[in-house]
Amino acid sequence: FEFMAETFEGIKEMACDNFFKICERCPNQFFLRRDSFYIMDIVIGDLGSITSNLDFSLQRVVLEGLLLVLKNGPKQDLAYVRSIYGAITNQAMLEQGSIDGIPASIGDQNYLMMVVHLVESYALGYRILPGPFNAFAPVDTFVYMYGRCSGLEGRNAVILKKSLCGLFVA
Repeated sequence: FEFMAETFEGIKEMACDNFFKICERCPNQFFLRRDSFYIMDIVIGDLGSITSNLDFSLQRVVLEGLLLVLKNGPKQDLAYVRSIYGAITNQAMLEQGSIDGIPASIGDQNYLMMVVHLVESYALGYRILPGPFNAFAPVDTFVYMYGRCSGLEGRNAVILKKSLCGLFVA
């Protein structure tokens, strides 16, 4: 994980790709015990610091890997899903007040990137873990979000709407 904090060009991407391959090929290894904890618990416990130096697209690579571990491993635990999403996404952005603020804030590129990251992260969950994820993910919240931005115009609005459509397709 220390390579995910590197500043050299391409090192973070390589580290995330390698992590993804490990998740894809060895999901059961995450449920081995180390010092009386599952390795998965240790990774999720440190997930905030592990992903803090990654841009949103690389955070989603890590997220996708962990979701594959849950899908293909022995435990599809909803508590794991909650912990993973709590560490990688800003859950406060799903509150109605935050969604109501989208029309006023959509012009801010950083804000747009955070919202799109949230939407695309949830789309991964619906695609990879549909069973457990349906019990966790607030579909009606994203429908409401789409309603709040449906009348908006401009490049940023199109980007957000496209991400939301991708979530609904997933």
